[in-house]
Amino acid sequence: MQLVMASLVHPLQGESQKTQDLELLKLANCWLQRKAAGHQDSLLLVGVDFPQVEDLQKKVAPLGLRDVDLEVITLDEDSDLGTEVELVVGPWLNAKHPSAVSFMNWDSLLGELAVPALNWWWTGVKAEPAEEYSSILAGLESLAPDSFRPQLPTWLALTLQGSEFGLFDSEQANYEVCMAALGLARWLQGYDEVSENGFFDFSYSSAVSLLPIDQMRLGEEVWRSYADEIKEAFYDEHATQEDLCAAALKVCLANRAYDLAGSLREAFGGATPLLWALYSAIWPNLTEPSAGAAADLVSGTQMLVSELMPQWTFVNEGWAELCDD
Repeated sequence: MQLVMASLVHPLQGESQKTQDLELLKLANCWLQRKAAGHQDSLLLVGVDFPQVEDLQKKVAPLGLRDVDLEVITLDEDSDLGTEVELVVGPWLNAKHPSAVSFMNWDSLLGELAVPALNWWWTGVKAEPAEEYSSILAGLESLAPDSFRPQLPTWLALTLQGSEFGLFDSEQANYEVCMAALGLARWLQGYDEVSENGFFDFSYSSAVSLLPIDQMRLGEEVWRSYADEIKEAFYDEHATQEDLCAAALKVCLANRAYDLAGSLREAFGGATPLLWALYSAIWPNLTEPSAGAAADLVSGTQMLVSELMPQWTFVNEGWAELCDD
């Protein structure tokens, strides 16, 4: 998993400058050690009130930050810091990191490395899709909501992060990976409806054909664990094999949704960071630091708490009554 980070740097003096330089040294240490370990992290440093990019470069290069992205902004009495930062961070993310997902639990990826306490404006992660997952991701693109399609490789990696299964480990592992991927696409469709950005549009019949689901294992799961929920479909004398597979998939994915949401909450470090990652994928806000924007969202500053409640319930319970399936 690659880190994608944007931080502000100020031209400070005295003790404040020493403190900032120390944190930049910590950042350089993290940056170089993760790079040596094979991580291709991306970092944008935004110099506030530095005259030129070269001036910012002279500041950070001696500290070990030579191959990072640099931008500068200059404020006057009519400028708004958030607006100016958005104008550089937004295009940087869109152009270089369209698959990045907001991720405030990034320090969990550092292990024992010291966490730099800088003015982080945006923190996220992205995953480069492995070749073996290409067919699964191609299928998910037809099933997931438009707003989340660029980020699907990262969402899938986060979904599988705590899983004991890997693709091609075994036939059972292949089945579990496919079910996790389909569960993710269905779950994102559910959020799209709960947030009123769109309508639930997950096709179970299409899912069966788009991903290589082991139908024997699907049948075994549904009859072993959810027999009462599938009886009606199987007793329909006109149901085709495709109909029965779609019905079995619907039942199994619905019953897996709670655990899916739980694993994502754990990966993101809680319900609030997960909700913000979902919400900001549709309605990005780069006019303030991500942590503050997420806190504003759940506190009712950005929207009424009553309006947010269906989304909060969805994230915490895995589904919501307002979402049709």
